[in-house]
Amino acid sequence: MTVLHDKSEITLSVYICPLWNWALDLLQDPLLRLHFIWDAQSLYKHNGTSFEHFIHASEPWMVDTWWDIQVGRYL
Repeated sequence: MTVLHDKSEITLSVYICPLWNWALDLLQDPLLRLHFIWDAQSLYKHNGTSFEHFIHASEPWMVDTWWDIQVGRYL
């Protein structure tokens, strides 16, 4: 890739790894594949007197929705 910087052209090497191929490589690794968690989890912590539900996710607005979808089919 060539870019313009301070009125001069600089050639840079760019290396990529397609995300799909990377994900497939991770899933095929026998040491890693058992550590992937696919199902929603309801997490609790003890506050000293009782257990409290807490949300640990990058998209907290989706946690309860996925839990209801996955658990609802078993009820």
